[in-house]
Amino acid sequence: QQTAARLGIPLRNRPRTSVATANGTIQAAKVVIRELSLGNISRNNVDAIVLDGLNGYDGLLGLNFFDGFGLDLDPRARSLTLTPAY
Repeated sequence: QQTAARLGIPLRNRPRTSVATANGTIQAAKVVIRELSLGNISRNNVDAIVLDGLNGYDGLLGLNFFDGFGLDLDPRARSLTLTPAY
């Protein structure tokens, strides 16, 4: 919720959904992020949920962001390369 507040995403009166986590099922607020960018890639109106307790991470990106890209992950170089799939 701290990240959502920092980004100016209000959580009051948002619909909620159940999310299964390693620590059990929790309720999370459903939001829409108007614009989300990673490097030179931007997506508009990205559906998202707000979770607490990501162990030091601000968030996770999923397939609704990466759809349409091939992903090449190099753990040694600590890099992720995105290539348009079409």
